[in-house]
Amino acid sequence: MAEPYPAETNASGEITSFIALPTVFTPPSSCSTVFRLNGFSIVAYDPGFGIDVDTRVRCAPAAVTTWWEQRRLGVYNGDGHTAMSIGPLTCPYQWSTVASYVKDEVSTLAMCCPPDYTLTNTNGHAGSLVGDCRSNVLTGAVLTFASSNVSEGRWRMNTTTVEGYRRSIQFICYRNNQPEFPSTNKYRRFSASPANSTHRADTHDTAVHPNRDPHVNKSRHSA
Repeated sequence: MAEPYPAETNASGEITSFIALPTVFTPPSSCSTVFRLNGFSIVAYDPGFGIDVDTRVRCAPAAVTTWWEQRRLGVYNGDGHTAMSIGPLTCPYQWSTVASYVKDEVSTLAMCCPPDYTLTNTNGHAGSLVGDCRSNVLTGAVLTFASSNVSEGRWRMNTTTVEGYRRSIQFICYRNNQPEFPSTNKYRRFSASPANSTHRADTHDTAVHPNRDPHVNKSRHSA
């Protein structure tokens, strides 16, 4: 059984503790249609869906959910705190590496996207870990997603029919938006985090769109 990478301390005194995830995780096929509303984004493959919305849903391994939701532990902020990351980590089954670069002599960073998702919003930085994994949905598609009204404090399922669009609907799945942790080991990293913005299509929507953005400033998967 693979051991997690040793803890690391950066120049600011932040300690990073690693969780080992060396085996390939295979998400259920249904995960490609399990969506939640995050601001104005419809997001798939959310590691926190099984905590917030439906405990029966598991579209990410437990280690990823623990890492992703580490802010809920109440120890993420403050000087000298311990952050969690994942290493070693293998990309999920049938996910593709869409970008990578060599950080230093001991680390190679990479970004993976799910099947039928492509890397966009790279801002011209080819090969870098900048951008979003997106998938387009065409006119006539019927989408079901979870949303939460802040005043009600509960989640409900809603259905939207895509009637037309100025731009294609794009599901932002995973992106990199956190500073890198220093590395002292020979391993590969890939980033993954739901984004918090997307282009919206003209739709008929039965949902109440909340001003709720639970997933911002996420760290990355490490491998």
